[in-house]
Amino acid sequence: QDELKSRKEAPEPKESVVIKPRGLGERGARNIFFIECNSTGIIIMTEGEPGKIISTATIPTNAAFNEHLDMIKKTRDSMVLFLVRKSGNEAYRWAAGIADSKYELTTGKLPIPNDGKIDLGLFKN
Repeated sequence: QDELKSRKEAPEPKESVVIKPRGLGERGARNIFFIECNSTGIIIMTEGEPGKIISTATIPTNAAFNEHLDMIKKTRDSMVLFLVRKSGNEAYRWAAGIADSKYELTTGKLPIPNDGKIDLGLFKN
């Protein structure tokens, strides 16, 4: 009976992941742009809007991704912080490679420990 009950219960949702800002020193960027990398591709995270989902296969040619990187390039004192899920390394390599080589952007990589919702609330000024 107990085993049957445990099978019917929905799994608990993953804990959300709170991304905490840390001091980057005098040389750290003031404007940080976030891109989540997962098993299917990337999500361009913009405040107050749903993220733009881009598949791994279309990263090199996706207009929205290239426009976003171009906008970051034009933003003074900026960087891209890639939030990389356990399964997102391939998407990260594609996206970061383009950001580095084509746009010469400063990039960073932060591993995300689980599949919970990403909370960027501490980055709001």
